[in-house]
Amino acid sequence: MKLFEWTKEKPNFPCLFISRSKWKDYWTYDIWEIVHSDEWNYDMLIDSEGYEWGPLEDLNEQEYMLIEDHRKEGAK
Repeated sequence: MKLFEWTKEKPNFPCLFISRSKWKDYWTYDIWEIVHSDEWNYDMLIDSEGYEWGPLEDLNEQEYMLIEDHRKEGAK
């Protein structure tokens, strides 16, 4: 997965990304972060307001753009 390119592949590792889906004649966009929890040993999906949203599997958008890859920062 490359930085700053739209893809249909959803990220599944600690990172910051944008999602988008077309609805009628316009696109809707959201910002997400995947953060690894050492305490619970799983990757949490955090919404743009900083709240845990739910399982990554439940996020079904049309396209994704990777903004930051947090694996390089020592995340699991």
